[in-house]
Amino acid sequence: MGVLQWPKVALKGESQTIPRLCPNCLKEAEVELRYCYIRPWDVLRPTRYFQSFRYCAGCGAAAAAHLRHLGRTGWLLKAPGAILALVGSCAGAAALTEAVLPGSRDPAVRGPVAAAGFAAGLAAVGLLAGLFAWWSKKAALRRSPPREGQAVWGVAAYYTGSTLLDLLGGSKVYRAARPEWLAALVRANPDQVDDATYRQLVGAEKPARQPQRPFAA
Repeated sequence: MGVLQWPKVALKGESQTIPRLCPNCLKEAEVELRYCYIRPWDVLRPTRYFQSFRYCAGCGAAAAAHLRHLGRTGWLLKAPGAILALVGSCAGAAALTEAVLPGSRDPAVRGPVAAAGFAAGLAAVGLLAGLFAWWSKKAALRRSPPREGQAVWGVAAYYTGSTLLDLLGGSKVYRAARPEWLAALVRANPDQVDDATYRQLVGAEKPARQPQRPFAA
């Protein structure tokens, strides 16, 4: 299940208190990781949504391995990956044309062969990129294999910015693999959600807001 299918909650506030609870296994958090979320459709000029999250030691190691894997392979979805695909496709078109039609300069003859070579080069680059991503994921899994009690392998919570509807209200959207972690997030920031959202996630009524006391003279 992708990140956009994870449970979410929108909080209204400039900053949020992040609970000391591992979002992956719900154990007490021991390490802090700061990382970003990039929307999958926003790859050419992406906005990075940074936040710090707390993990237990074991889940933190897996999350760090996952982030290293994303760092190694993320360029495949950005401009360098597109340039590599274009260069590889052009090289494939040229190589196939010269192999099949050495010395020919007739565009009507060379065109179909060059198109086939371009497609073959693009497929080859895609295959190599897929193999590299597979190797990177396998290497990360060897270093930090999945553990019992984890909801997912790797990163289990993100701050994902604002959806189109939430943007109008200035909401900060969080997604997590476990709704229990979202409930802990809401309990730590009760004034940033309405009563219905608090009741839905926590299963109890939102506590009354404590009046602020004036400073003592």
